[in-house]
Amino acid sequence: MSGWPVVVAHFPSVSNQSTPSQPETSLSWPVVVEVAVSTPDDIRPSTSLDTIPASGPAVVTNLVPTPADIAAPTKPEIPEVIAMLVPEPTAPSSPAPVTAPVLQPAPPENSCVREVAVKRTPAFFLGDAAVGSSVIDSIDYGRALAAAAREQLDDFTVYTDKYQTLKYPMGDLPAFYGVCTDVIVRAYRELGIDLQQQVHESKLGGGDTNIDHRRVTTLQKFFAKYGDELPITEFGEDYMPGDIVSYYRPQNAHSRTHIAIVSDVVGPSGQWMIIHNRGWGPQIEDGLFVDQITGHYRYSGNKKPASSMSVASSKSPKVLVQKAPIPSQVKKVKRAAVSQAQSYSPAKTGSIKPPKQQSQF
Repeated sequence: MSGWPVVVAHFPSVSNQSTPSQPETSLSWPVVVEVAVSTPDDIRPSTSLDTIPASGPAVVTNLVPTPADIAAPTKPEIPEVIAMLVPEPTAPSSPAPVTAPVLQPAPPENSCVREVAVKRTPAFFLGDAAVGSSVIDSIDYGRALAAAAREQLDDFTVYTDKYQTLKYPMGDLPAFYGVCTDVIVRAYRELGIDLQQQVHESKLGGGDTNIDHRRVTTLQKFFAKYGDELPITEFGEDYMPGDIVSYYRPQNAHSRTHIAIVSDVVGPSGQWMIIHNRGWGPQIEDGLFVDQITGHYRYSGNKKPASSMSVASSKSPKVLVQKAPIPSQVKKVKRAAVSQAQSYSPAKTGSIKPPKQQSQF
């Protein structure tokens, strides 16, 4: 049977008078609670509690809730914090304008593209105002030297190997004249090294400050003594930017020797290109292994020849040994003794001639 549960309670009889053997509030028989199930139609509103008999069963209906007493569940309120997390709709922003990239025309195949050389202060300067450690990293210095050589590519230079009278030190031809060695000399001067002075002080040439530093054979001796003489190989990875490479060119009209600087630009062959002047001014060409290599050097100025002044000062001066001067009083005593000896005559005194006195001076 289905329905609402009904609680039936059996109350014991309560004695209103107390006896000596039983307290006033004692129960005569136990309380029994029975639960029965009844339909909603069987439930009647209860009467007043005064009508409940003192003994016997009674139906208590107020303990069971009616369907009207059951409230419908309420919807939970949304906290304000959650509402704040929801972004408010905003107006759509206009997209940024898109500019089309400027397309540069591709260079033709098998052509050498020269990078634009930026004029800047050399990273290494080994002159009188040198700053930093005396030991310079040869790899970084070589890249700075190659960049200094690239700055000569825009110069108009007429090839001439005539003998010229130069000042000393820091002597140079006019900028529009030069040979292959002048490319090397001018690149090092951008970094504060004067090969004219250093070659002269090394005494490896003929002593002519006008031409010694402009000869390939003299520079070969200088770089081999004061730099690093590296092995000559046919592998491009053995050569670095800033290296000095000398060649033998039998096809030349005058001198068969040649010299160049390894650049920091890779050519179409995959090898470092070289910067040199072989008759048409400074040029950058993919010709590292075109001619026969006779020398491979790397010089960063860490080792320099001693200057002529320092060499002269290192020699000990000659010491001149002179006799001590004779005092004037001693000279007087000596003259008096000599004059007295000359005035002595044995005939006048009649005595024997005294022995000759020996001078202490």
